[in-house]
Amino acid sequence: MPFKKLIFFMLNLVNSSSQVALLRFSKIIGDCESITQQAFSKARNKINHLPLLEFLGSGACNEILRINRLVDDLGKLARYENSNLVLNKTKFNLSRLIKNTIKSYESDSLKENKEITFHGASLDIFADKDKINQVLLNLISNSLKFTGANGKIEII
Repeated sequence: MPFKKLIFFMLNLVNSSSQVALLRFSKIIGDCESITQQAFSKARNKINHLPLLEFLGSGACNEILRINRLVDDLGKLARYENSNLVLNKTKFNLSRLIKNTIKSYESDSLKENKEITFHGASLDIFADKDKINQVLLNLISNSLKFTGANGKIEII
């Protein structure tokens, strides 16, 4: 099977699998919501349903919702990759874009006493500026989220 057909097949498989998983998760989420309502109703009536409340308190429902979002994102990514995506490629300076993106997070980094620095040389590239900016925003946002207080983030 040619490589392009294999990639197309894999993207379709991920897309259809994610749709099936989303249907299953929707059922589980509905059950979770029902159990939650029952548990709190019974707790108000002082009926002891400790195991049920422990299940809800363990964050299991929240984990199910998180996994549901991840599966949904996988499906979106597969559809995105599978579509005839048109990129708006232009020539722009990547270093300038990185610096501007860092500036957009300046107040967040100051609040948390985190330092973001960029040590790259000026570089002109030909790409979709909006898509590259999305990636940069995501990377810097995650870096701030997972860097401890008084931390330093370096982009090289």
